[in-house]
Amino acid sequence: MKVRTGADSVLKAQGGASSSTDGGNRQKRDVCYKCRGFGHYSRHCTAAPKQWCNRCRKTNHSDKNCRFQRKESGASAYQASETVKDTGEESDVFFKVTEEDDIDVFPDFFLVDTGATTHIVNDEDLFSSFCTDFRPEKHFIELANGTRENVAKKKGCVKVEMKTDDGRMMDVTLQDVLYVPSFPQNIFSVQVATQKGASVSFQPQKSKITSSHGESFDLQKKGKLFYLPVFRKLVKTESANLAQGIMGWHETLGHCNLDDVSKLENVVHGMKITGKERKSCPTCLMGKMCNERSKDERVKAKKPMEFIHTDLTGMIHPPSKEGYKYAQVFVDDFSGTEFVYFMKTKDETVKVTERFIADSAPYGKIQTMRMDNGTEFTCKEFKNLMVRNKIKQEFSAP
Repeated sequence: MKVRTGADSVLKAQGGASSSTDGGNRQKRDVCYKCRGFGHYSRHCTAAPKQWCNRCRKTNHSDKNCRFQRKESGASAYQASETVKDTGEESDVFFKVTEEDDIDVFPDFFLVDTGATTHIVNDEDLFSSFCTDFRPEKHFIELANGTRENVAKKKGCVKVEMKTDDGRMMDVTLQDVLYVPSFPQNIFSVQVATQKGASVSFQPQKSKITSSHGESFDLQKKGKLFYLPVFRKLVKTESANLAQGIMGWHETLGHCNLDDVSKLENVVHGMKITGKERKSCPTCLMGKMCNERSKDERVKAKKPMEFIHTDLTGMIHPPSKEGYKYAQVFVDDFSGTEFVYFMKTKDETVKVTERFIADSAPYGKIQTMRMDNGTEFTCKEFKNLMVRNKIKQEFSAP
């Protein structure tokens, strides 16, 4: 037994050596692209096939079961969920038109959606009334990918006009409509319409919605979607003449000044002021108040020629007989006395200022001189004049 076992071992070794020379290269060339093994092709592979999604690039599901798979209608579907959760939160479902589908938004059309569980309107002006018991913070919309959005702001009734297939205009009221301002398209729910007794027919030649009373409304097809044409309900109001006192009109017109309010009575049709008594308006008084001053009060000079204001004026037209076109004015802050010097050109500013300093020397020493930011005062020559006479130069706000 031992000898035979040894012989078998030798034979096996020899057989293995011969196979490595024959089929070793062939086994290395035969690569399976499914399991990445050697010795067979993918069509003969017995390994379990792996799942792969080309849309979201994941291996836990296939393209067919991908939750992000686009529908043939060109819109992303929301899962239907009309029940109230244990947490007291509400949820609804509707089709959401995405930008990547290149679908146009039609403001005067309602997108007919067979998967929506409620009507959706993005224009608050279409609502005739709102539900007072609706809690927007408790209402969520559940998406197909499991996420939830809190986008519904109000719920109420919408009044619109629709044209029947025979051309007549009918007043239509949609109840329990969600107001979602962030949604780009108004939605008409087929589920809600059928629950109210209406029927919807989609035909190759003509599609329509028939109400419970037998009125039919044609649908328009745009691309792969169906739309319901609607018309805004025009609200007719009657104007009435209003009479009130001048203070009442003052508040009605946005706290307009009383003089202008009095003048409007003669030019505005239907406006009548019953009382002319004027009173102080608390709102206007509070609006003109300020918490604190923007800057401290300026301290005036305590003696003559201590503080001087100066500025140029001109050019003067016509010029004087001597040819003067400009004038430089000096004002004493203490007494208000004005000194005027005439000039032919602006470049005489330094000479005129030097003359004024000499003329005012008997009345007091100039300590500060304030002026604007004109180049005639900011030039180097004028600054040197201030330094030589030990005068502080101040500039006003530009």
